[in-house]
Amino acid sequence: MKDKTLTHRLIRIGLLLLLPLLAACNLTTASPQGDTTQSPDNNGSTTSDGWFAYVFNPQRDELMKVAADGTQTTYSFGFEEDNFVSSYAMSFNEDGSRVAYCQVIYGQDSPITNVTLHVRDIAAQTDIVNVDLGSGPSKICSLGREGFVGNQIVVGIMNYAPFDQTADTSQPIWEVVLFDATTGARVSGINSIANPVTFDDPQQAEFLTFPLILNFTGADVAFTLMPFASEGMLDAPAFGWNVASGAVGVVDYWGKSGIGALDTGELAFPDNDPNLPAGEPAGPMGVFNVLRLVDNGAARTIYHSPDWLIVNGVFINNGQQIAMLQYPPFNPDEPNNAMGGSRWLAIDRAGNVTELFSSTGYAQLLPAPDGYVFMEQTYPTADMQQGHYTVTLVQNGTSTVLFESDVTDGTTYELAWASPTTTASGLGAFPTLAQ
Repeated sequence: MKDKTLTHRLIRIGLLLLLPLLAACNLTTASPQGDTTQSPDNNGSTTSDGWFAYVFNPQRDELMKVAADGTQTTYSFGFEEDNFVSSYAMSFNEDGSRVAYCQVIYGQDSPITNVTLHVRDIAAQTDIVNVDLGSGPSKICSLGREGFVGNQIVVGIMNYAPFDQTADTSQPIWEVVLFDATTGARVSGINSIANPVTFDDPQQAEFLTFPLILNFTGADVAFTLMPFASEGMLDAPAFGWNVASGAVGVVDYWGKSGIGALDTGELAFPDNDPNLPAGEPAGPMGVFNVLRLVDNGAARTIYHSPDWLIVNGVFINNGQQIAMLQYPPFNPDEPNNAMGGSRWLAIDRAGNVTELFSSTGYAQLLPAPDGYVFMEQTYPTADMQQGHYTVTLVQNGTSTVLFESDVTDGTTYELAWASPTTTASGLGAFPTLAQ
């Protein structure tokens, strides 16, 4: 194993603390009916035949495929030294056979980074495409988790850090580029010079320079521009790009932190209602006390938490429920306990709220046929190098542990991807919260 544990540990802690900000670029969508990885039944739900999830180990550069029956297969990436690749910046194609990611190589005692786009055949453990995206001062790129459709990949690129005196400012500071996943050829693209976007505050153009891909349908791209080397934004400006026409414009709601989307057009995101009670955050996150739903072009409130803080919304159970990660409010009796556990609740289309599970640590969750899959990360002792990880599949209320591991060297795991699920037919509307 490469000696990257400390670096990854620090980055991992940063990712956990910034989860409310990162969640907006890691949204989960359910696929339209007819998805080839699932078998729809007469009710529009799906069976678990062929279903699987990927668990990524960034220290060992390994991707583990975990099937519904618990079968595990491990694949190697073989990354170069002096780089960091997170599953938050990986994008998988529809059947999970290929993965695209950006690899950033850091120079020795230098701000210059070299960036490469990779498309990899996972089972063959070979790269299909390697595209050198060039180098620059603090140059980075991002795919997000929703950027790979068919044989096309959308990549966000920041060519240089803002205010860098050595940068070639004749080049665009940001680009959003569509690549062919089989050849690596640039198909189309937009950038800060040819396609300047409009901000509510003109000064935002000076520091909002890091494009994050939020969603790609195959025809339209939703992306946001985040500040570089910062904690991000809870409500970032979001933009839409129609690839065929080249039109670029502002889009509503997509820049909301923790947003989730369904193929019905529904969006769900946490928000703050100042007229309702709210808990005090124990860390760097928004004072989000309500969950809002967008289903007819406007946002409305469907859930309120007077104490616990809402982090995100994830459509689960074939679109019949929305799961919400929540953190407890600040406890003055334990002022140094910034990570005081977490819980996941779900609201259904009748307005019923149930607790899915709670944890003393942190858990990631993705939709699965007739339920969801989650990875829980806990620390039985005070030693942050000794973690306990489990991956559990929940279908129709039945839980099955697919993977379990105790680590003693600071190794971490990330729930990277799960097979898309089919949205049930005839779904009713979520009820508006009565106030």
